[in-house]
Amino acid sequence: MSEDLRQTIHSTLEPLLRAKAEEIERELAERLQREWQSALAECHEKARHARRETAESLAAAVHLIRAEASVTSIAHALVDAAASFAGRTGLFILREDRLLGFRVKGAADPEEERRFEQIDLALRDAAAIAHVAESRDCVVTGGNANDLSLQIVDLFGLRPEDRVHLFPLVLRDQVLAVLYADAGPASKPVETAAIEVLASAAEAWIEAVGSRKKPALLREETTV
Repeated sequence: MSEDLRQTIHSTLEPLLRAKAEEIERELAERLQREWQSALAECHEKARHARRETAESLAAAVHLIRAEASVTSIAHALVDAAASFAGRTGLFILREDRLLGFRVKGAADPEEERRFEQIDLALRDAAAIAHVAESRDCVVTGGNANDLSLQIVDLFGLRPEDRVHLFPLVLRDQVLAVLYADAGPASKPVETAAIEVLASAAEAWIEAVGSRKKPALLREETTV
């Protein structure tokens, strides 16, 4: 092939190939843009759906709590409602310097439930729970005996790397109970914001139904 012919072919094809390459590049960019927008819209829709489901579940849980007419039944409902937002939940009643197991939901088996309801230990033996009682603040701790007591750690089979969430139940500036939540046997993440809302709802409803009774009512009614 002569040099002149090669140059002629090149000068003829080069603009065509460049135009085709630009067209392909443009189509690819448009396709990627469409796919990105579609994926982004799908993510937003999933997020909206998840938020809607959470809001609906939370509203239903609050309704369950407010449907109860006694302090004991409210405490039961709180544990059950909070279990929708964690793998395992339990309620400890504070009675003077003692910690009493009241109710657990999401336990591994009925034996674990029975043993939880038999818990009666010195508050000082569960340092993290004692801190909640003193500070009236929510606490997140590891699953170790120094913070939760050997009895609780052994009962739930906790490991130091496990995350345990503790929520105070306050009535008239006194912590009367502590709500416990962890991932449980199902390894379900704890939704702390939702559980805080439920604890606040339970506090308000206990105050409403027991407004004419003394603050120790929860301890008296829920003593196992």
